[in-house]
Amino acid sequence: MHEPVLRWGTLNLPLAGLTFFAAVIIGLVMTYIEGRRRLLPEPKLIDFLLLGLVGGIAGGRVIYAALFDPAYYFEQPQRLLYFQDCGFSFWGGLAGALLVIFIWGYRENLIVERYLDAAAPVLAFSLSCSYMGSQLRGSPMETPFPWAVIAGEKYYHPDGAYAIILFMIVYCLLKRRRPGAKFEGELFIWFLLGSSIINILLDFVRDLPRLWGIFTAGQLFSIAVAAFALFFIAAGPHISITYSYLRQPLYRRSLAASAIFYLRHLILAALMVLAYYWIHRPPNLQ
Repeated sequence: MHEPVLRWGTLNLPLAGLTFFAAVIIGLVMTYIEGRRRLLPEPKLIDFLLLGLVGGIAGGRVIYAALFDPAYYFEQPQRLLYFQDCGFSFWGGLAGALLVIFIWGYRENLIVERYLDAAAPVLAFSLSCSYMGSQLRGSPMETPFPWAVIAGEKYYHPDGAYAIILFMIVYCLLKRRRPGAKFEGELFIWFLLGSSIINILLDFVRDLPRLWGIFTAGQLFSIAVAAFALFFIAAGPHISITYSYLRQPLYRRSLAASAIFYLRHLILAALMVLAYYWIHRPPNLQ
């Protein structure tokens, strides 16, 4: 898992890094397509994507370094640019991207929520894809269930497989919610809520230090984000100043179309989970 699979100059990416950046590229392309479908101006859309990419990677790396190995990165700050280290904070990356995007939106006098709504379902899909090659961080199982990942003589929770399934569910729900959104920014708020719940659940089956009782630092932050998201879901229609979605005609998929939509993504999620298990198979089977 830690051996480089892509070498290009000084860049040596292990499989976890390769799948992460592949998911980033998929996300950029899908967000561009969705933004054009929403008639967002192309130059601004490209600015949004590039700024979000830079802010996200910078924020994710800096917060990871500050939380998990500050002494190492303080002595060698250039290692922040070594993406083969694969250290990345989800919430740090999201915060960095949002900070840069909102500053850009304020300076350009844009309604940033329109761009965030275009990106929200794609973010969930990209996160689902990125976990195919993620490093195993699941905690040992007290009872060895059939879906465990075997490492050595121990059975571990396949936290990556759980994440693939859960983020794919969020993606499908956001796609279904899109026609009925009541205010701009609603889809992104739902994404925040879904991501918070997923991070809370995953950390219960991960081998991570506990900051307060049974909760990790990530879980406590996720609880705060979930509370924020719930507030805006409830209050959004009353405090939002943009209601362009209300002017869009709502449509309903037929039962057959809905069944095909869910079946297609169920098969896709199953294939990604199979890829995850293939990557994490015991060494004697590799």
